[in-house]
Amino acid sequence: MPNDEHKVMVMIAFYLERFLIKNWPMKKFIPLLTSLTIVSALSGCSATNQPASLTKNQLVADVTYLASDNMKGRENFSEELNQAADFIAKRFEKIGLQPMAGMSNFKQTFSLYSIKPESVSVTLAGKPLPSDKTFSISNQVELAWTETSDVTTTYISEQDDFREKMSAANALGGKHLIIVSPKHEKSFARYKQYFQRGSSKAELVDNGSMVVVLSNNTNVDKYSIVAKNNIVKQNLTNVVGVLPGKSKANEQVMFSAHYDHLGADGEKIYNGADDDASGTSAVLNLAQHYANKNDHERSLVFVAFTAEEIGLFGSSHFAKQINPDSVTAMINIEMIGKVSEFGPGKLWMTGADKSNLKQLLNESLNEEDHIQANPYKKHNLFYRSDNASLAKLGVPAHSFSTSQMDKDKHYHSPTDDISSLNLDSMYQSVLLLAKATDELAKGKITPSRVAPLPERKRGK
Repeated sequence: MPNDEHKVMVMIAFYLERFLIKNWPMKKFIPLLTSLTIVSALSGCSATNQPASLTKNQLVADVTYLASDNMKGRENFSEELNQAADFIAKRFEKIGLQPMAGMSNFKQTFSLYSIKPESVSVTLAGKPLPSDKTFSISNQVELAWTETSDVTTTYISEQDDFREKMSAANALGGKHLIIVSPKHEKSFARYKQYFQRGSSKAELVDNGSMVVVLSNNTNVDKYSIVAKNNIVKQNLTNVVGVLPGKSKANEQVMFSAHYDHLGADGEKIYNGADDDASGTSAVLNLAQHYANKNDHERSLVFVAFTAEEIGLFGSSHFAKQINPDSVTAMINIEMIGKVSEFGPGKLWMTGADKSNLKQLLNESLNEEDHIQANPYKKHNLFYRSDNASLAKLGVPAHSFSTSQMDKDKHYHSPTDDISSLNLDSMYQSVLLLAKATDELAKGKITPSRVAPLPERKRGK
């Protein structure tokens, strides 16, 4: 039992959290709230009105830490993302999880190539172009082209569809100089802004490069192009913990979320409280819940993925390390910090037509708590989160959320911080997930498989 001093600390954290979130700008109080709630969380103490295996105090502690300003938005390749990985690994260890087979600890490390454009210099018909009229797309450290190089020149006129012509060149591969009419200046600027951010690649494959310029000059007999990229190979980390099963240990149920986010832009921190510190905190607390219950027959795998925001690289790497036939289902938790359109604590699921998982989970729930199908069809959400990496292999892998995607003003914004969350609703969502997945963990229900996804054609 906790001592009296600890009981006092728990109560202070609990009531301070409720008061601050309702009455004050949360960012000013995150360091204080973090210190109080973490003390409560790491002790394993819970409020008397909450079940011992799944407490709101612990959930609040986890999401507050991960979404604090100290984490600086958990950007990929950052030291703060490493700190978040350490925090998750320590929580897994304290809960009593084991490393996945073949791993010596909870961290699954892999490498990505980070490609960042440095400079582009273009001269057409003897006239240099301003830097804001040029950009390059390449996996090469340096390009040096002249009219004698093996380069295809493409003109995008006023009447052409900018996106269509760019896509056609991308599909061909090879070297392309693309000259764009100033009529498409806005589209050109959007593409330039996007590609200037850089990209990440699991492998460096040279299938071609593009240099795109904004110019009226369509008679280019002579040109000189020099473009440079900064390419760095860097490590990233998934965090994986396992509760081995009993009678059905060779069957796995996965609970997952991504813990990376967008980082910071100057003084603006993209805390990613809902996206997806909320889901990561749910995974941690569901791990605690099932470890305490200890009545699961299937093996339970808990994963915090990295690099979701830059292309699902963490889950893609993870999918290559497992036998997908051994995974009974994947419960991917993506943004549960807000009240859904179905009410507080209520969930919706992506890809409800891909398997019968929703139907099976709902059999153990009261009708008013039923998990709903994704109501935001136009957003193509089944393929936009980490569940897609396993679903394409045939796993009944689905994402569960409460986000109102059509009206969420905090999505990918600096305002996605603790103060934007409804922690009561978030806690109810985690309780609902625990109840819904209980028979899945016990091996009493088995969802149908998802039809493996065909490999998408990608530009070169």
